[in-house]
Amino acid sequence: MQLKRFVKSQYFHFFPGTSLDDAKKFREEADSWLPVVLLRALFSVAFVIYMLNFSELRSEVPKYIAHCKSIGEGVASPTVMYAVRQRDGSNYIVDDYYKGYKWLEQNTPEDARVMAWWDYGYQITGIANRTSIADGNTWNHEHIATLGRTLTSDVKRAHNAIKHLADYVLVWGGGQRDDLGKSPHLARIGNSVFPDHCGDDDPKCMKFGFYANKVPTPMMEKSLLYKLVEHNNKEGVRVNEKLFKHVHTTKHGLLRIYEVQNVSQESKQWIADPKNRICDAPGSWYCVGQYPPALHKLISKRRNFAQIEDFNKKGEKSAYTRLIEKEKGDWEQLGELGFTSPERESLIKEGARCGDFLLFHHSGESFASTYSVVHKIGEGGFGKVFAATHRITGIMRAVKRLRKVPGRQELHKNELNALLGLDHPHIVKLLEYYDEEDYLYLVFELCEGLDLLETIRRSQTGRLNPLEASVVLRHMLKALQCCHAQYRGHYDIKPENFMFKRETNGDLAHANLKMVDLGLSSCFDMHRENRISGTTAYMAPEFWSGIYGPEGDVWSCGVVLFVMLTGTPLLDDISPATVKREILVRHLLRDRVEAAAAEYALSPSALDLLMQMLQHDRHARPTIKEALKHKFNNDGYDLEKALPAVERLQAVGILQMLPKLVRGVMAEPMLKRVARLIMVHVSEVSEATCLAFRMLDLHGYGELSISSLEDNVEICGNGAPSDLDSLFEAMDLNRDGYISYRAFLAVTLPEETRCNARILEVTFNILDADKDGVIGQTDLAKVFGHVPDSEVCNLTIREVTKEKAISWDTFLSLVAPELVVAKALLHHCLHLKD
Repeated sequence: MQLKRFVKSQYFHFFPGTSLDDAKKFREEADSWLPVVLLRALFSVAFVIYMLNFSELRSEVPKYIAHCKSIGEGVASPTVMYAVRQRDGSNYIVDDYYKGYKWLEQNTPEDARVMAWWDYGYQITGIANRTSIADGNTWNHEHIATLGRTLTSDVKRAHNAIKHLADYVLVWGGGQRDDLGKSPHLARIGNSVFPDHCGDDDPKCMKFGFYANKVPTPMMEKSLLYKLVEHNNKEGVRVNEKLFKHVHTTKHGLLRIYEVQNVSQESKQWIADPKNRICDAPGSWYCVGQYPPALHKLISKRRNFAQIEDFNKKGEKSAYTRLIEKEKGDWEQLGELGFTSPERESLIKEGARCGDFLLFHHSGESFASTYSVVHKIGEGGFGKVFAATHRITGIMRAVKRLRKVPGRQELHKNELNALLGLDHPHIVKLLEYYDEEDYLYLVFELCEGLDLLETIRRSQTGRLNPLEASVVLRHMLKALQCCHAQYRGHYDIKPENFMFKRETNGDLAHANLKMVDLGLSSCFDMHRENRISGTTAYMAPEFWSGIYGPEGDVWSCGVVLFVMLTGTPLLDDISPATVKREILVRHLLRDRVEAAAAEYALSPSALDLLMQMLQHDRHARPTIKEALKHKFNNDGYDLEKALPAVERLQAVGILQMLPKLVRGVMAEPMLKRVARLIMVHVSEVSEATCLAFRMLDLHGYGELSISSLEDNVEICGNGAPSDLDSLFEAMDLNRDGYISYRAFLAVTLPEETRCNARILEVTFNILDADKDGVIGQTDLAKVFGHVPDSEVCNLTIREVTKEKAISWDTFLSLVAPELVVAKALLHHCLHLKD
């Protein structure tokens, strides 16, 4: 049927003077032609033979039909209400789609036509029993182009077309992949058929979109879609309500509906006339080549072109197609090393798909061959923890040995891979793991300082002063912020599970605290009645009912804050039975906190934060973000900044050099960038570099936005660099709008680390996945997580050598040319001495 509709629509497209009756007659005659009849018979016989001879396929047909039925029923019932978990872990119900379709159903006439671009737009319109104009409801490319061109044009130009097409415009403003996020794609599609939109000189429509700092380009800023989504949301952004009147916005702002003013009744009547309907879908009025007469001037500007489906074999190639072919031809003529800027940027962009998380989980063939165990650090029900030295780098690590449990290997592997990707200055880093016959060996960075509980005990007063407690709490909250943002909880927050990276020597205000035991099963779970876990004295009330969410971690942090400020437990008797009973008595805990505040002269801000974090109602507790902004933490942060410290001066120096460092990395080949990421993984991070990142990451998520780099200007007292957008894009390896901790460390990697021969050797060994002494295409594919014949991996090699693989010498010359020069000078000096 789709083919028949297509043939019919194309017949009228190429023979515009043909009437509908002539077309029907033509089709009836064609049905009786002998070649057509024979062809149908041949297809039928072939199908029967195929079904009879392939019993396996026959047996699968019922399953396929059942599958199609299940999928069809699911697609036929779009979700219009759903629960959403926020970054702070709280839930709320989004019913915008439900309220949107109810508004359309109750407030628009039955013959209303609604223009939208996205799937829910036409689904909601259909549920409301109104006529839809949406990309998902138009299978022919030129219709999508008309819609894309209209929505991404300036308001007046858009209205001149829309008043002949629709009565309402519905937009989605939900963020990320909303209409604004997709709008550059709309503009490009519009330009593919209407070359006057962006112009043949700009086939990719680069003039429509966002700059790296999320500021719209002039063309986007003037567009109807931008005005509709941001109307009264952003300062100074308003749509002309004489053309598009705002009539409804849903509760959470996901849907916004505008009534088109001065709708052409003449065009509306023309569309309603059945004789003007030659449609590709029954009941649809929006059909191939059928536009109201008032739009013929616009439609005459469209250009047929050879599409991928070959719908228009005689059409000319679009400017976009010609550009792609030209770039491909240029690429083939460049030679193996002659990269031009566009192709090189394409390589960098495609290579970024591996992002800042490379697919390797160990730096050697086995744990014993890679590490030398020094001594035992601790032991528990989970296994044993050892200090071990890497045999090549000499760096000391903490190794947790876990006995493997049958049936849980795959679960552990998935969790470990997730933890490998967890990067944060206040979370101890899982660097690699070895999955061997009887044990799992988890290799972490080593914390040389004391744990928090021992630090409290050894303090002169047996408790921490307000500044120290504020710094420690802020580090704890930032670590949890990162976990909660990835829907992971800790559920066993206690002082013993936090350690200082280095010996503090009594200076906690400038120490770096790290979460050291995140566990293997830490996803949010609201129903764990049969799996109550945690440390009794720090467990939130709801934990005893099996409810584990981010609010529970906030309670536990409140208990830790109480212990830090008083040096005493929150409850005197910490036996499980007593705690389970007393923790539910609200006045008992409130009296305990107030009495301690008076006894230890706690500040009003400290008491207020304690009371908030120790709320029995978990929904009334502050989120991690709110706790970080509390006066108690802000006051401590201000005091901390005022104290002199060598690391702070070094960190400011790194931030001052950041633009220059990034520009240098931007010019580096892909392989060198990848090598930087691995070096960060296998080396030690300096405290100054870590502090530099923390100074930018004020919210604690473990990633930086472009506004964080703008804050760098204030920290360092420099003017904003003119190329800030491109600097940000160079560090945003995943192209997700944020700079990860690892990406920041890779850019700021010290020269002494990059030129460390042992670090270089380990890095090369990791890249040489098959251990044949060279880095080949398949090696890179394994590390990147690409397919074996990945073109990106091939180009990564071709960018630096004419050979099919990269040797050690080539790698050394690429990544650490200073080391090569130094060795050459040393050899020359020794030769002269001889």
